Formats: sequence, structure tokens, C-alpha cells
Amino acid sequence: RFAWSLSIALGLASGCGGGDDDTTPDGEEHAGGEEGEHHGEGHGERHRDGPPALVAFHEVLAPVWHSDPGEGRRAAGCAAVTEMRDAASAITTAAAPEPLVGTPEEWAAAAATLASTVEELGTICEQTPDEAEAQLTNVHDAFHALGEQLPGDGH
Repeated sequence: RFAWSLSIALGLASGCGGGDDDTTPDGEEHAGGEEGEHHGEGHGERHRDGPPALVAFHEVLAPVWHSDPGEGRRAAGCAAVTEMRDAASAITTAAAPEPLVGTPEEWAAAAATLASTVEELGTICEQTPDEAEAQLTNVHDAFHALGEQLPGDGH
């Protein structure tokens, strides 16, 4: 069996949340479901035993996503675009992990979506940086869509 534990897959699929509550940076209720137990101690552990490329992306996204909403998060997100691009590229070029809930084609499509949301973040950061925080939510959601492809998330 693979090194991914049930809690790892659940952690990747259930959503990170946006701080101490279950809302996105723009105040919307987070779609990931019950997230209280996903915060705090052990949160990072849930993301560390997944596919290496996905873990690497999380290492870039997590400090940005879990920072305080507002100008600081927008600035951190824009500053991390190059690293996110590189990490998303590594996901798209790596072989799909096994086992998957879906197909390798579905994994590839979800990886491409993540890469395109990061590209869009880069464009927004260059042209309209005040809108970057909303796009960070899209990046975060695309990251977790990949986690939903891992076994053990209840699907």
C-alpha cells in the first residue's frame, strides 16, 4: 500500500480553510465542509505524505493561504507566483500518482486547471493586484481538487 494515510488524503481533499474560520478571503463560506479539525496542530502533517509534487505545491501555498486576509496575503500571493508556477508545472509533468479515485486523465485535467489558475494569478498580480486575493481562493480550490483525486477522501 502507498504511504498516503487516510488522514493525509482527507486533509488534502477537505480544504485548508482561510485562517481561524471556515470562510474564504472574501468572506464566502468555504466549500470544504467541516474544517475545524483541519486547523492548528497537525494541519501541515496532513499534506506532507502525498505525491511529492503536490506536497511541494502545498509548501508554497500554505504560508500564503494561512496568512491574514488583506493586503499582506495579496502581497505574499503575488510574491509567490513564480514558485507556484514552478510547483504547478512539476505536478503537470509528473506521472499521475497511483492509486487515484478517478483516472489519470482526470488527474491531468485537474493539474492543468491548477496551473492555469496560477497563471491567472500572475496576470492579475501584474495588472490588477487588488483582485489577487479572490484568485488565490481559486488557486487554493484547484489545489484541493487534486487532493480529491486521492483515495480515502470519502468519494
